[in-house]
Amino acid sequence: MSNNRIEKFENIQSIKDAHQLSELALDGNPVTNKEGYFQFCIKNCPTLKNLDMMKITQEMRENNGIPSEMDKK
Repeated sequence: MSNNRIEKFENIQSIKDAHQLSELALDGNPVTNKEGYFQFCIKNCPTLKNLDMMKITQEMRENNGIPSEMDKK
């Protein structure tokens, strides 16, 4: 779903119903620049293992979706 001009969290709210979704790529969409984007995705789709080509670690889940410096490498 990269580069589709998705601007609002409401536009991706349906990820909460995708119980088997493990990878999601929304890069290139304005919504990714909104405050709370990572947290929103992790909270609404707890089965995600990768978001925007970045592995979601347990530490990120525990830190409310905030990637540590190690996760960014």
